[in-house]
Amino acid sequence: ENLIDSGNEHLAMDRVEEGLNDLRKACALVPDSADAWDAYGMALAEFGAPDDAIKVLKRAAQLSPNIGYEKFMYLGQLLDDGEAAATCTRQGLALIEHQAAHGDEDAHDRMCGACCALAEQLMGTADEVEAVADECDSLLMRAREADGRSAEPLQCLASLRVLQGRSDEALEALRQSMAIWRYGRKGGASKGDDDDDDDDDDDDD
Repeated sequence: ENLIDSGNEHLAMDRVEEGLNDLRKACALVPDSADAWDAYGMALAEFGAPDDAIKVLKRAAQLSPNIGYEKFMYLGQLLDDGEAAATCTRQGLALIEHQAAHGDEDAHDRMCGACCALAEQLMGTADEVEAVADECDSLLMRAREADGRSAEPLQCLASLRVLQGRSDEALEALRQSMAIWRYGRKGGASKGDDDDDDDDDDDDD
């Protein structure tokens, strides 16, 4: 446990070699520790060689297939086999849904990204887009329901409509995504403007 903590602390301080060494040692000392293999696999995914990360993440998935969505999302991004990658992303999404169902408020934001990631993988690997179009539509609807403030589902929807040859609908989805993006920036700017107004009031005093 201490090696996992120290490894993560090293990584947080950009001491990558030291961090990876500690996590590697943790796996060697307790070969059946799912926490150690999880931590080491995710660290390799961020800082190491992809092939090494895949091997370690697969071991982590064997040790703990029903806990820890991160390893499956990483595998979904790293695997070259499109079907295997989509299978891993599905498992990651299932674990996120489980978290959401049990009261994890942050899980909804994660669900949005996971749904979009899976839809993109399906679009990228399908021989015929219509074969996956219904599932992608469903995933992107779930993504919007999970996080209505995110423009990502609409951007993915635009990509799907382009592949389907439905250019007018693609353009409309892009316009809606840009509106969400602009509204987010405007909301942030408005808050800053209010702060500036408060500062001006203080100066008048």
